[in-house]
Amino acid sequence: MDLIDRKVTRSSNPKTLIHLGQALRGLTAELHNESADLSLVFFTVGLLACHDLDSESMEAMYSTQPLQFVPLVQSPQNLQVFLQMGYNPAHAQAKHRLIHQLGGLDKLSIPGLGAVAAYLEMCNASKLYQCPRYENFWHTERFVDVMRGIPGVQGPHTTSAAAGRGFFLHAQPGLTAPILSILVQFSAVNEWLKHESVTETGTVLESTQRVLRLRNKLQYQLLSLPTWSDLDSEKQKASTRHVYDCVRLAAVIYSNAVLLALPHHTGWHTALAHRLRDLIDLNDWRNDMTMYPVLLWVLTVGGIAAYRSEDRTFYEETLSELLQIMDSPSWKAVERSLEGFLWSREACKHGAAMLWQSL
Repeated sequence: MDLIDRKVTRSSNPKTLIHLGQALRGLTAELHNESADLSLVFFTVGLLACHDLDSESMEAMYSTQPLQFVPLVQSPQNLQVFLQMGYNPAHAQAKHRLIHQLGGLDKLSIPGLGAVAAYLEMCNASKLYQCPRYENFWHTERFVDVMRGIPGVQGPHTTSAAAGRGFFLHAQPGLTAPILSILVQFSAVNEWLKHESVTETGTVLESTQRVLRLRNKLQYQLLSLPTWSDLDSEKQKASTRHVYDCVRLAAVIYSNAVLLALPHHTGWHTALAHRLRDLIDLNDWRNDMTMYPVLLWVLTVGGIAAYRSEDRTFYEETLSELLQIMDSPSWKAVERSLEGFLWSREACKHGAAMLWQSL
C-alpha cells in the first residue's frame, strides 16, 4: 500500500486473505509463547496495523482539510505512512503490553526500533492530545547542553529579548512553573528551527539531531502535563484555569503542525481546534488586559488550525471582538506580539493572512 502517492495496492483476493490469516495465527501463537522474541512480535504488530486500511478509509483520510501552517521541518519520509494513519487502540494496547513485558523500549533487540516506536507513539498521542503510553525516550537531553551558545537563549533567567518572552511576560501569572519552563524552552527550539533548514532524511548533523531530540522531549513533557483540574490545590491557586488549559492546547497545535510536521490526514488539527474552542470564553479574559496578547496568540493559532471547519467563524468573531477591545492594532503590531510566543512568520504567514482577511 502506498499512502504517499494515494495508491491502494493491497489486494483482497483469497490468497492475500489466506496469508493474512496465517500471519495473525502465527502472531497469536507467538504472543502465547514464553520463549518468543518479543521485539520481533512488537515489530509484526506494527506492520499489521497497516492492513486495516482500505479504499474507503483512504478516501476519508484524504478528504480532510489541509493544514494552513508550513512546517519548519520535514517529517521522516520512511515513517510517512504511519504518520498519516489514525490511532488503533487495539494495536496500541498490544504494543504497550509487549513493551511492559520487555521492561522498556530500550530492551527492544532490533536496532533503532525503540526510537521509532517512541516517536510514532508520541506523534499519535500529539494528534489525540493525550499522554504517550511509553516513557520519555529522550529524557537524557538537557536544554542547557543542547542549546548552549544559540542567540536569544539565556537559560532559566529569560529576559524580554529572549525566545518565549510572551509566555514569560504575559502568561506567567496564569501558568505553573513546569509548563512555563517547557514553553520557554520550546520557544528556543522554535527559534533555532526558524533559522535552520532541517530535513529528517539522509545525513543530519549531530547538533541538529540533538535539537530534534530535545524537541521530542519537550513535546512529550507538554503532553504529559495534567489539565488544570488535575493539578493539586496549591498549583491551582498559583495559576488560572483558562490561561493554563488554553495555552497548553494551543502550544500543542502549533508544535504538531510546525515543529513536528504531522500530516493532516486524520483531521487532528480541526479536532484540536474544536477542543480549544470549548475552552475559550472571552469573558474569562476581560478583567486582565495584560493577558490580551496571550489570548490573541491562542485565537490566532486556533483560527489557523480551524480553516474551513465549522469552528472557524467562532475564532474570527472572537478575534475581531478582542481586537476591538485592544483598540484595533495593525497587523504589524499584532505580529510583533505573536512573535513573543510560539510563532514563525514563515510557518504561519499564509494561514494568518487568510484569517486576518476574514476579520
